[in-house]
Amino acid sequence: SCNVQVAAVLSDYRGVIFSWGWNHAGCDGNGAHAEEVAFNRANRKRLKGSILTVIGKRRRNNRWVHARPCEARCLLLARKHGVKAIQYITKSGEWIVEPL
Repeated sequence: SCNVQVAAVLSDYRGVIFSWGWNHAGCDGNGAHAEEVAFNRANRKRLKGSILTVIGKRRRNNRWVHARPCEARCLLLARKHGVKAIQYITKSGEWIVEPL
């Protein structure tokens, strides 16, 4: 949605960030997802075993939004590239870590 800002970061096992992205225009859901942008910018050699972190906030009130990577596009990319875990934030601001 255009009312939500989402960012995604890819980091290695040491926590060193090597790529990042943010959602781009596409209010109908067809724009670029933050995760897709991060994967497109990443050095492919660093993806296997990496961690994908996603966070989102609503523009009008700065409240957290549930920002788990979508199944249809973003989780497929993460699995394809050998990401070891995803981290994301819930509406309540709680961090979730899921192994892939």
